[in-house]
Amino acid sequence: MRNVDVSFKTAEIHTCNARTQAVEIKLIINDGKDKALIKAVDIKDPNGQAQLIFNEIRDKLRAANRDSVDDDDPLGGVVNVRFKQDEEFIVERLSKYLTTLRDKFRTTRFNQTSYWDLELQVMKHKASFEDARDIARAKAQMNARDDDDDADEPKQAKPRTTADELDITFMGSGKRR
Repeated sequence: MRNVDVSFKTAEIHTCNARTQAVEIKLIINDGKDKALIKAVDIKDPNGQAQLIFNEIRDKLRAANRDSVDDDDPLGGVVNVRFKQDEEFIVERLSKYLTTLRDKFRTTRFNQTSYWDLELQVMKHKASFEDARDIARAKAQMNARDDDDDADEPKQAKPRTTADELDITFMGSGKRR
């Protein structure tokens, strides 16, 4: 059994054709060394395409890191692909990235932008997954702090104070309230 730790780095446009809305995305991942995967996607269904890209990356990494199967070891050919970022976050980020590309293609039709300008604008869009690790680490630390706080002291309700306890005197009236 072999464990492979994978982190997503960036997603960017490799090539695009504004007339046919054909897009090739280059995903840069790291499983010990940086690797690039170029995938032609259909941006009409961003959620489905994001899930397909994620599953394809998992399958390709399993196939690339699979060792020859020994007859003695039943787990010899098993590859466990572990993602450093949250899997749902990766799919969501890819989906949002594809959605922004789709919306960019749609809005430029109404703005009467040339195909050349559209391709230049689309090529600038990139999605970064680097901050996902930091967010996940921060959430884990916050949860650990909350668990420690709850274990140390039970929460108690604050007693309410009234005006008589505070000894408030209103100006000009001389009356205490």
